[in-house]
Amino acid sequence: MDQKKKVDWTVLSLTAAAFSDWFLFGMTKEIQSETQLMCQSLSECGSETVRGRTRRLNALLSERSLEEHAQDWAKTFALGAQSTTPHESVFRSGLVMQESRDQTLAWMRSMGLGRAEGVNEPEDHAGFQLAIFANLCARVAADMNDQENKSNALRFAQEHLLWLEELQRALQRNGAPSYSCAAMDLLVSVLGDVIDND
Repeated sequence: MDQKKKVDWTVLSLTAAAFSDWFLFGMTKEIQSETQLMCQSLSECGSETVRGRTRRLNALLSERSLEEHAQDWAKTFALGAQSTTPHESVFRSGLVMQESRDQTLAWMRSMGLGRAEGVNEPEDHAGFQLAIFANLCARVAADMNDQENKSNALRFAQEHLLWLEELQRALQRNGAPSYSCAAMDLLVSVLGDVIDND
């Protein structure tokens, strides 16, 4: 069992933002750099499980070209019979734009957040939800004494990010590329550490 570590909210915000960008835009040169920075940060402060999964993800990131990573992302989330939709509503009800989308939209509005430019996905897309979480974590990092921000971040994670474990299992079941599976393993471990620590 991993020893509990203090949550580094800055690293958590960076991690959520990197995963948000990957979910929404796939693998670009900028997102590859963002992911490398995330891996470096997590390797210095995560639990033993997180550090091990970070090493694995970083190795997979390095061994394939940017174009191959982009193709893997498309196979995972966009194209083909084995692709998996990263929308909470689909996992909860089987349909897009259901209650989970409405709840996430309400969170966005209550936090004063708007939609990302150029993204046409429903608000319960994993990328949107992780962007919200990144914003909430950045607020905690900016003022560690503000318990309301910390409470909001943890509540949002519990209400709208736990379903990512189901997405993780679906990717494995559907034979997603190894990088996508490793990314989900890491993300679920990071989120689990945060929720278990508080």
